[in-house]
Amino acid sequence: ITHCSAGHFIGLLQLGKDGLDALEVPVYCTFSVASFLEENLPFSQLIRRRNIKIINLAIGSVCKISSNICVEPLKVAAPKESLTDTVSFVFSVNSSKKLLYCPSSSRWEDSGIEIRALCNEMECAILDG
Repeated sequence: ITHCSAGHFIGLLQLGKDGLDALEVPVYCTFSVASFLEENLPFSQLIRRRNIKIINLAIGSVCKISSNICVEPLKVAAPKESLTDTVSFVFSVNSSKKLLYCPSSSRWEDSGIEIRALCNEMECAILDG
């Protein structure tokens, strides 16, 4: 989850008792997003009932999420409506092909990220907003 504004985390509710009643679906997020989910109903129920399993990502650190896929969260300026920090994700496959996903952020200059240069390093870039 890139950040906590409605369109980015409300779908988690579909994994609960009244939806799929899933078991330990991994939710990759920053410590800030994890804290929000752990401290607020109905999301805390998803954790307590083991519908979701929080996996904390440290900003700027690479996390291996499968045998050949890694993800690195990059801090970006948060949209006004976000309740937490906001990150973009760089996914890499076999340490070579890279995909960038950027949530809605109109203030790249506040992030310290040169978005055009970053996009040029990627095989694919998805920019939201």
